[in-house]
Amino acid sequence: AADLAGKEKDAIRGRAHAAVQVVMNETNPFGSRQYDVAWLKPLAEFALRNAASANYAVRNSVRTVLQNSEFSSSDEMPKLSKALMARLLAEADKLTPGQLESLVEHARNAGHYDTEAEWQQVAKIVQTRWEKEKPGSRREGKLDEVLRNIHQETGGEARTAYLRLRIKLADDESRPDKQRQLFDELISHQWTPEMQAETLALLEKLGSGPSAEGRLVEQLS
Repeated sequence: AADLAGKEKDAIRGRAHAAVQVVMNETNPFGSRQYDVAWLKPLAEFALRNAASANYAVRNSVRTVLQNSEFSSSDEMPKLSKALMARLLAEADKLTPGQLESLVEHARNAGHYDTEAEWQQVAKIVQTRWEKEKPGSRREGKLDEVLRNIHQETGGEARTAYLRLRIKLADDESRPDKQRQLFDELISHQWTPEMQAETLALLEKLGSGPSAEGRLVEQLS
């Protein structure tokens, strides 16, 4: 399976994407999309090897493999899913934010077999990196975006805890947007007295209208 990392590979990335399309019969708009099962293992190896590439063409090639219905229903998919998670756990502390974004996307696309506990481990690693970045910096913003994607898989409790932490560490300019995101998360959960109190407290801070009624309408519109 080709490794397409490195600037010197620019010339072959487009050809690699075209090759993936041909192998998977994606270029035939009318015929069967089935293809030779002998390609399943090489395609899985290609996806794993290049899953952390931030290059658009390579990222799209890996996405094509993972979203293909024949591949996703094959025996290679659960093996690839576990391998992607293992790579994510091993490399989450060292990949660039762009590479991490790609690997997280692909692990999520393949992640029918991952557990919330594994995603919570990944979140803990990436959060440690995020907390060390300068607030408001480009890297801090990128890692925050990656963390929010990770927390789509960690479960509501862990996701809510992270959204609360973002507010605690936010500056005055970014705090309202982060409060709104926590508000949206809270109202999607099962209602409890504690959650109701927290949601109403956020509502008081978020609205811009002259009355409580106006703020409520704004938040629920």
